Amino acid sequence: MGGYTRIRLFRRRASALLLGLLLFPLVVWVPGWRRRSYSYLHRLWLKTSDEPVWLMRNRHMEERGL
Repeated sequence: MGGYTRIRLFRRRASALLLGLLLFPLVVWVPGWRRRSYSYLHRLWLKTSDEPVWLMRNRHMEERGL
């Protein structure tokens, strides 16, 4: 289970930025969209491999001893 290539990671993060800009009007004007959209964009930004984000964060916390 390797990490993403640099170009795939760049495309993924660029799409997260673009999606964030497109969703901004909804985030500002529609109640309840802020948490949901920011949560999705945060997961999209953090994902650097095929491993689920929650598992990656769990391993990271175990390595730090938390």
